[in-house]
Amino acid sequence: MSGDSSRNGESEYCDNDACLLVKIDEFGAGNIVGNIGTRLRAQGGTAPWVGLRLAEEYFNHPTDSPIDPTLADCQSTYVIVIGDGVWNNSHHAPALIRAQNLFAAGIKVYTVAYGDGISPGALDRFDELAKAGGTDGVIVASDGNALKIE
Repeated sequence: MSGDSSRNGESEYCDNDACLLVKIDEFGAGNIVGNIGTRLRAQGGTAPWVGLRLAEEYFNHPTDSPIDPTLADCQSTYVIVIGDGVWNNSHHAPALIRAQNLFAAGIKVYTVAYGDGISPGALDRFDELAKAGGTDGVIVASDGNALKIE
């Protein structure tokens, strides 16, 4: 796993499974748009533990973490897992562990089941993951407008 904070607000926390392309900082939101469609690719499959592992490593990094220990009383930190399908059993247990680790470190994990074709079993997994991450349960959004409302 490598991290380079000198890339004009971009991040390169990458391995074979996932990349965090944009750092969380005052420029992050503006940098996201430039990465969608050019560097971000959907490749199929849902493995939430991979993204949660990446988040855990990023938030624990001694210099790149956006968490400011001097602001512990007023800083809120979240991870949002968005998926449009189900993940298999081999991905669920590691995801729950990562979500629990993040929550224990004060980082809440929200899950969003996006789309109208998600099975009840998949919704159960989204819900379990959200609860392991210290939130109330899965947010269901059938389309972009529903996501804005939630």
